[in-house]
Amino acid sequence: MVYDIKTGFLLAILILSIFSSIAFEPLKAEENLPYEQIIEIHIDTSKEEAKFQPIDIHIVFDNPCWVVNETSNSIIVGYKDKNGFHELESQVYDLNHIDENHIDACNIVFLIPKEANGEEVYVVRYSDSSVSKTNYPDHVSVTDNHYFYEPISGQIIDLDYYKIMQDKYIIYGVCQEGELLGNGMSNSVIKLKPNSTIFETYNAEQIASFHMSYSINPIGSTTGSQWAKDVDKSILIDGNLMVRVRINGTSPDGKIQTDNIYTYYYQPCDRKMLFVDAHHRILDNCEIKGDQEREGTYAILSTIKSRSATIEKMNIGRILPKIHFIGEDGTLKEYNLPTDPTADPAEWILSTTDDQDLGSDCWMCIDDPDSGLTHGLIFKSNTGFLNGTFDGIQVKASVHQHVKLPGLEADSGDLFAMKNAYELGVHDTILKKGTDISYPVEFITLHSGGYEAIAREAPIYKKLVEIKPISGGGQTGEITEQNRYSINTYIHLAPSFPLGSMLSAATGKNLTYLTVELYHEKDFVSSGSPNRLHIGSIETVDKNASFREKLSILRDVFDLKNSSIFKTIRFPDVEPGRYIIKVYKENTLLGENRHFIGFKIVDVEDNTSVHIFCGIETYFEANIVDQNNQGIPGVCFSLIYDNMTVSEALSDKNGSVNLKVPSNRKPYTLQVLYQGFLVAEDEIHLKPRSHIFTVKRDYNIKLYKFNIKVKDTLGLPPAVNVNPMVNSKEMIQPTTIEAVEKEPGIYQFPPIYHANYNLKLGYKSFTLEESVNINKDTSIEIVFPAEFPLNIKVWNSMGLPVSNGVIILSREDKELSAEIEDGETKFMIPPGSYKLTITGDDKTFATQTVKLQGDQSIEVITSQPSALHFYSLILSGILIIAAVIVILWKRWIYQGLFLVVIGLILSSLFLPWWGLNGSNNIVSTSTKTMLIPAKVITFTMTETVKSGEIASIPEEFTAAMGLIVLLLIIVCISLLVNIFMIDRFRRTSMILSIIGFIVMLLAIGVFIIAMSAVTEVGVGSLSGTGDLSVSIPGETNQVSLSCNWGLSTGFYIAIISLLILIVIPLGLKLSNRFKKLLSKKI
Repeated sequence: MVYDIKTGFLLAILILSIFSSIAFEPLKAEENLPYEQIIEIHIDTSKEEAKFQPIDIHIVFDNPCWVVNETSNSIIVGYKDKNGFHELESQVYDLNHIDENHIDACNIVFLIPKEANGEEVYVVRYSDSSVSKTNYPDHVSVTDNHYFYEPISGQIIDLDYYKIMQDKYIIYGVCQEGELLGNGMSNSVIKLKPNSTIFETYNAEQIASFHMSYSINPIGSTTGSQWAKDVDKSILIDGNLMVRVRINGTSPDGKIQTDNIYTYYYQPCDRKMLFVDAHHRILDNCEIKGDQEREGTYAILSTIKSRSATIEKMNIGRILPKIHFIGEDGTLKEYNLPTDPTADPAEWILSTTDDQDLGSDCWMCIDDPDSGLTHGLIFKSNTGFLNGTFDGIQVKASVHQHVKLPGLEADSGDLFAMKNAYELGVHDTILKKGTDISYPVEFITLHSGGYEAIAREAPIYKKLVEIKPISGGGQTGEITEQNRYSINTYIHLAPSFPLGSMLSAATGKNLTYLTVELYHEKDFVSSGSPNRLHIGSIETVDKNASFREKLSILRDVFDLKNSSIFKTIRFPDVEPGRYIIKVYKENTLLGENRHFIGFKIVDVEDNTSVHIFCGIETYFEANIVDQNNQGIPGVCFSLIYDNMTVSEALSDKNGSVNLKVPSNRKPYTLQVLYQGFLVAEDEIHLKPRSHIFTVKRDYNIKLYKFNIKVKDTLGLPPAVNVNPMVNSKEMIQPTTIEAVEKEPGIYQFPPIYHANYNLKLGYKSFTLEESVNINKDTSIEIVFPAEFPLNIKVWNSMGLPVSNGVIILSREDKELSAEIEDGETKFMIPPGSYKLTITGDDKTFATQTVKLQGDQSIEVITSQPSALHFYSLILSGILIIAAVIVILWKRWIYQGLFLVVIGLILSSLFLPWWGLNGSNNIVSTSTKTMLIPAKVITFTMTETVKSGEIASIPEEFTAAMGLIVLLLIIVCISLLVNIFMIDRFRRTSMILSIIGFIVMLLAIGVFIIAMSAVTEVGVGSLSGTGDLSVSIPGETNQVSLSCNWGLSTGFYIAIISLLILIVIPLGLKLSNRFKKLLSKKI
């Protein structure tokens, strides 16, 4: 080795300093580890979203590593920066033992620290001999648990699940098997609210499912691996930073097997992430039936929103109002998700024929723009699921009102990642036997940041999932890695302070040193400081050690074997590809913090050595303006050498840009790109003198204004975002230019370059494209043809179809009308918010708002009276009056009483048996439970709304109402027979009367039991008063009203009938006794 006098002097100082520290200061534990390897993580840790990202990586050690088990080992992970080495909490697993106490490979977990700034280097240190180290706290745990709750008879929540905890809080429940209110839950995940300490319904925040399901008959039904029984489950890893579980189950029909791995890493921040490695196997052909909307689910985000006035555990969840994802055309898609749905069966906001496929950004989410709360799914890729045309992910969404009763409402909103089963108008409705589908996906929740935060998270996930040592199909597997190589880099003509980076950190002085950065194309890979003399590890030594012992340690301080006469740095584990290595001088003497002094472009196909001869940093300035001499911001200036970008920057608001590159004998190529167009290209010579005399260039291009005015088929501004965008075949870098909506229907593009463009507008499955030539300021008007069917079913005040009337839809100054036929009508109209009015006989029977986003069906209760009920009550009244006449005129008392009871029973069939009323100064509402038809009907009135809705009630309740009607009809028939038998067969008549009484009593009892079950979970009791939240038809808000409720007219008439039936047998019995007494006296 040959060193100059200055270098030797400085090394002497360093040696004395090290000698001094060995003599008097005990060394830290990590300094007793002789081996060190760099960990390449391939993400930019300077970004805020990189903080606390989990790194789970497979490490192959260059030397034997002392390890007894996962907790007793010599492995320490940390990072090095200007301030030295910083230890990080870590976890090791999947140890590959080469003998009892040594391994040659393992997997390591740690978190990017919050102090990360992108300049740190991550390393693992270890020893081949026994060492002691600090035990890290156990932050995460997983346990096997069971949960059962039955809020309503027959409606159960019965779950076997893994409870994942972080410190003292429950983060997730990963369901092994079970059901939630009629929905299979195997391989579903329940995300709990922050700071939840007990697993309860009211703590549930979001559900994400990773089973595979598909549609079957009847419409709205599904089957699949969510109903798996006797699952194979296991806790794979339960460490201090990471837990991992496996759930393997097969659908009850044996057609689909789902085998998933779920991994949770410690997250000491607001963000929570669960990593899923999903694997589905189709064991037999599955035919998609029913509504054919679920052709095979890859993942589902589900929110169950439930509100109960009396059961606190039923007050759970909320449906977030927005859906966001990047479509296959690379643009942001936004759709509204109704937060208070009324559809039963489900309304598909995004359906099969909307053909909305996920783009290469691979993320989708539901979110609340006001609070920033977001639940998202991020996939590694949007391809690789299937072979052929139907590869990819189709995005769908639906809302469903499951139950709607006074005081009780249960809704759901779902966002689906599904098999891409619809392409080019062809719908694939078969899941083919033998198909294997494997994919990794991240389930992420953020309580701030919105969909933008998910978009920033996606590229990090896609990079980190590449290095995670886990394979699909249910187990951590042997890692098959791409060949990796090393780059030995030698730096020349770049003087700096010897060991400058280490001494800067040790002394706190800004000493000059070099930094070398490695980029794959434009992506940062790694960095470090080159040195001639490499420092090894220092073993701990007692401060009373002899001078000879200290000299022996000093001999090992300097790694002479790996030292060089040149400044060198080695980049290990580099994937094949084209790279650029950049050299920077830090803390220069002439003011600026760093200078860009050298670079080298290298193609890595094997272990490589490169020499970089550095020069001096030079400066290039440019300015670009339009034809009006206005600066143009956002223009990309790139200095390129050998087809590799060396330096790149965007112009500022004044059109100015500054680039710094090393001086070079050969010229650089300057490319100026605006919106993907190559607007200028120059050769730029940057010699050493350019360090003082900056090279400058001025550019001028012509830009034009481009505005479009969009109308729908009604001539109104579209009520949805039609996402106008343009691109051009003349671009050298394909770019989509999007417009901004300045006012309704008026879209403005940024200043645009002269070229031929393809203009595209779209919403759901509707797409409109036009060719536009821009060579001057341009404004065009376009009619966007999107129209969707709106099916309206109209019911009268008693829940029967309206036979005639007119439906009027109005929006702004436009009005459409249609006649009601057989209780319904259909419109084809553009999306928007419409005022719906239903009229007949010069009267208005209903008004409400209808918000149309796509295909939609609604039901409207009007105030129009029911002719059937009116005439039935008239008939019942005539029958009762006739009965009274028979009693008074003919003295046929019993026959008359039978007719009275029949008339009362018939009237009760067409009157409400239970009712609720509530009001304030603005809103009034009434609810009634009818037997014919068997419906619970609510009608609400405000200043602008006059409409009602039919409650979504359990099928068991509808069946009970049908049974009551049948029993009452049996009573009427028995009484009618009795009228003709009472004079001849009194005993038989008495028996029939008693049977009628019993059946009548049974009918009343069935109603009380059924109605009590419904009101118990809704308003809390069969009768009472209190404040209830009431939905207003067509509106998203609810109002609180003071209400009273209880049994109603029909029920009380039935009670009167029952009392009369008690009197008749008694009267017959007394009459018989009286006749016997008279006969004896005679």
